[in-house]
Amino acid sequence: MSRASKERERLQRRAVHQSRQAARSRSTNVHDEFLSATPEERRQEAEYRAHHNGKDTAVHEAGHAVAAWLQGVKIVRMMFNDRGSVYYDAAADHLEAMTETGAALTADEIKDNRSALQGTAEGFIRGCQSAFITLAGAVAQALYLNKGDSPITMREHGGQAAKMLQFYSGLSEDAVIAERNRLIPVVSNALQDERIKYVTLVLARAFYEKRYLSGESVTNIIEAAWSQAERRNDHQENISTKVSRDGN
Repeated sequence: MSRASKERERLQRRAVHQSRQAARSRSTNVHDEFLSATPEERRQEAEYRAHHNGKDTAVHEAGHAVAAWLQGVKIVRMMFNDRGSVYYDAAADHLEAMTETGAALTADEIKDNRSALQGTAEGFIRGCQSAFITLAGAVAQALYLNKGDSPITMREHGGQAAKMLQFYSGLSEDAVIAERNRLIPVVSNALQDERIKYVTLVLARAFYEKRYLSGESVTNIIEAAWSQAERRNDHQENISTKVSRDGN
């Protein structure tokens, strides 16, 4: 890759990161959520994180990435924001990890905090996509990990999902909340598919070990795991068919 190409890629990654952060700038702040949470919620959140020792974050981010892949949304990168790492981003110091997806926003969209697609069918679809991806991280945690509850994380991402819906669609506050609430069981049902679970956990393990994955690497891992999951599923179906036939 030429130096110019590398610089363009670097600038694109930075633009995507900045635009995603700008779009979420009015989202519920996780620090505020923690301060406003009940003592029991704080205890649950702390216990949950201590038990999983960062692997909950890997599953969370993998949930975002797989949800994006399922909908054909571009995956830019996944990264743990580890201090001292070459990929460390001081501007996002409040984030333990991040998954960047989608295309960069325009300068006007960032300034106005509203998408140019508002009021269009495409805007509504994009809003639903973004909300689905946002919810998928917290839902993956809840479905795939064996211990604990993370009520603050779930509520914070519910707030983010609503903001993303509003940003792209321009719907009224009541309509946004209703649509967000409709999407929660949709996301949950989708992530209960065994193939999706398998792929998400494979990606989570790779991400936890590598700490940084380019969009291309993420896509390659997901596609390889999906193919393997399909082979596993076909094998199980063949066994079930044989058992049923022999039983008769």
